[in-house]
Amino acid sequence: MLGDYTAPQADGAVITVLEGIKNHVSTQTKVTYAKGCGIRDSSEKGFEEAIRVAKESDVVVMVLGGSSARDFKQEYEKTGAAKVSSEEVSDMESGEGYDRATLNLMGKQEKLLQEIYKLGKPVVLVLIKGRPLLINWAAANIPSIIDAWYPGMEGGNAIADVLFGDYNPAGRLSISIPRSVGQLPVYYNAKPYANGSNYIDEVASPFI
Repeated sequence: MLGDYTAPQADGAVITVLEGIKNHVSTQTKVTYAKGCGIRDSSEKGFEEAIRVAKESDVVVMVLGGSSARDFKQEYEKTGAAKVSSEEVSDMESGEGYDRATLNLMGKQEKLLQEIYKLGKPVVLVLIKGRPLLINWAAANIPSIIDAWYPGMEGGNAIADVLFGDYNPAGRLSISIPRSVGQLPVYYNAKPYANGSNYIDEVASPFI
């Protein structure tokens, strides 16, 4: 398993995806873990370990996405916006004061996903996030994607229920997922004239 981004709670009671998987398997089942990379970090120093763990595994569960877990070391502008600093990179990328110019997976997450994909192992992608993200490459190459959003304190167990077939999420989404950051409007009940024509470089319909 790579990544495990379920946001921690102050009392430590949250069930992460890693813990949820371990709760669902027998003691004879070997579950290995590597972080791989941070959400916003540009470093690839964890790639080698992640690739090694993936090579030794029968199935890879990759937990990617974002976080709104407040980093109390973060400095803020008077307006409430987070100050951008290269000294220490917080994983928080969603929430009040955390505006984004793009909707791509931040940092090196997509590159790590692509490197693991090259190994030819079965890969399940679990997305933990607080905003729609552009997953065009993943949707074209990863056959199993769980869009978990912020699943709550029991989220790890709930996601494991889906992974092991104890629950069928049925694919119902509460919002539409765009194909690109400039694609507007992107919702299911737009008036016909609002999205009746395509862009010159993209179709107007939502990705999902």
